Amino acid sequence: MPSAGQGIPAEAFSPGSIAPARTKDECMAGRELAAGAAAFLRFTVSGSASGK
Repeated sequence: MPSAGQGIPAEAFSPGSIAPARTKDECMAGRELAAGAAAFLRFTVSGSASGK
């Protein structure tokens, strides 16, 4: 998979903190999941997470 580490521009786009991501302790609050889902929907519709 291409990544920024290979000189290819990339963005991390997910709810919650990046610190525990992909670890056995990965977790997030329900409100973070809801906010992330809303941002992803705005992004897919408008091409921007801010909805602009």
